[in-house]
Amino acid sequence: GRMVVAYVALIAVFAALYHGFGQAGASHLGWREAIVLSITAFHGRVFSAPFTVNSPQSVVTAVEAISGFLFEGLFIAMLAQRVFGR
Repeated sequence: GRMVVAYVALIAVFAALYHGFGQAGASHLGWREAIVLSITAFHGRVFSAPFTVNSPQSVVTAVEAISGFLFEGLFIAMLAQRVFGR
């Protein structure tokens, strides 16, 4: 249950960052677009950049992809411990 809460919280934080930077003059994203982008970036599957490489949102995407990679690794480790009883 805590993993689901952590997942939703991370997606929400990064979506808020995308939306907030959009309000500050970078490429504007609505809440729906920010959430979808956050979910795809979290899992490392952003195929096209909706903003320029030097925008603050591209840095958020990179940080989110790394944190998603680490989160998925922790999830797999936790699941393996439960399955194999270690």
